[in-house]
Amino acid sequence: MVSSDGLAALRIDRSRRRRVRSWLVVVLPAVLALVLLAPWLLRGLWRARVTVAPAVRISAATGEPLDGSPELTAAGYVVADRQSVLAAKFTGRLAKLNVSEAEFVKKGQIVAELDHRELDAMIAQARLKLARPPQKCNV
Repeated sequence: MVSSDGLAALRIDRSRRRRVRSWLVVVLPAVLALVLLAPWLLRGLWRARVTVAPAVRISAATGEPLDGSPELTAAGYVVADRQSVLAAKFTGRLAKLNVSEAEFVKKGQIVAELDHRELDAMIAQARLKLARPPQKCNV
């Protein structure tokens, strides 16, 4: 014979299943409403607002507006078409910079000077080593 406690342990708990259904009842309509309303809510983000000003006549001689037409102003920035990278054969501290940013340079123009005191000391030390005769070692 089977005890009633053993049968109670085998019973399926259906309360969890009902909780999942209640979540679906709340979340599913909310997600569906969001998907349907998204184009209407984002409508303003997709449009670009552009205004066009009337043409302005400019004097070729003075570069100023003619006939009392309004002055043209604009804001923005300029980006270079190309960049040049400079590199030195030896590393060192920058002693002097002979050009400024965005300045044109000519072929052969000295752009910058490095502090070469450390390099000069290394060259002098190498010359001293070459000038000394080799010493014989008695072991």
